[in-house]
Formats: sequence, C-alpha cells, structure tokens
Amino acid sequence: MEDVLSRPTDEEVSKWMLYGVLKHSCAVEYYIGELGIGFQGDERPHDIEGVFNKYEPLVASGMALQFRENGEELFKEDILAARELHRMQLHHKIWNGSKPDYYVSDEDFCISAVDAVNSLLENRGYSGGGHSYDKILEMANNNLPFKREWMHRVVGEMRKVKRPNMKLIRSIHDFSNIGLSSEVYEAVRERTKEAINYLRNEYGYKLD
Repeated sequence: MEDVLSRPTDEEVSKWMLYGVLKHSCAVEYYIGELGIGFQGDERPHDIEGVFNKYEPLVASGMALQFRENGEELFKEDILAARELHRMQLHHKIWNGSKPDYYVSDEDFCISAVDAVNSLLENRGYSGGGHSYDKILEMANNNLPFKREWMHRVVGEMRKVKRPNMKLIRSIHDFSNIGLSSEVYEAVRERTKEAINYLRNEYGYKLD
C-alpha cells in the first residue's frame, strides 16, 4: 500500500519540476551551449532525459518532498534515496568517481563540471545557498585533483558569459527561452510536456 504521507502533493511536484529541474536544466544547457558543446547524448537535455532523469516518477516523488515544511528532515531517507537514483546518470558517475573505468571525453567532463558549478550558483539549502564564482573556486580547491582542475577551467569560461535571466522561467507549462538554441529549447519544452502528461495520466498528479 502506498504511504500517503510520503506521497508528494500536486503543488510539491509542480515546485520540484519548476525549481528543482526545469530552471536547472535550462541553465546548464545555456552554459554548455555557450561553451561550444554540441547537443547530443542520451542525457540531453540535461537532467530530464535518460534513465533516472529528474522527471522520472521514482526520482520526482522523492525529491519533491523537500518542498514540504520540514520535508528535508521528515523525509530525509526518501529524498536521499531519490537523489541516489538520479546520481546513477552518467554525468554524476563521471563526477563522483575519482578514476572512471570507462572512456570519458573532455566534453563529458566539461558537462559534469558545468553541472557542479551551476548547482553551487543556485540557491540550494543543502549547499549553503547561492555562491559567488570566487567562493566556488575556494570550494573547488578542497576537491579531488580532476574536479579542481575542471571546476577552475569551467569557472574561467563561465565568467566570460552573460548570466541568463532565470526569472523568465515562471511555469512548467509555458516558459520563455533564456538563450538556448531553438533545438535545445524545443527539446526541453517537449520533454517537459511529455513528463507532465505522464505524471498526470499514470500517477494522478494535477499539475495545473
């Protein structure tokens, strides 16, 4: 029997999809594009495609609980379990392994580094809120050598790029383009629409 208390509400799922997924995905894709990396791979658009993407029900149903009052404390195990599922995606495996046992290209490392840096730019409670580039470089110095190298490299390039206006993304149903290529923007829109319909039809979430 489903644990009703640990099932996120419609509002919590909507908040997760907007603040925890869509805004982050668009921001990372924006910087990836600005750094000249093409749009290809099984996990693109970032975080919303591929096995255990952030829109996937098993991931979303756990991660959305952080938007409940005291959710990160009351449902810590559910949230961490969902987070670990998502971290099975390739870009996380690359970033979390000091010596990957498979071929990893410079583009793969760059995407993982952009993801890590952008996560620290965002106002996330578990990482102490939004950080400046200078603070991120300080934090990078405490990381494994390959992470330190890539974060310094990526921050140097991201500093040269105008930061996107994330306030343009106000809804999961209709959101403005923050500077993505038309191909990436349409892919994000279509994948988000697909996820909304799936969560509505298969899980009964009212995502209005």
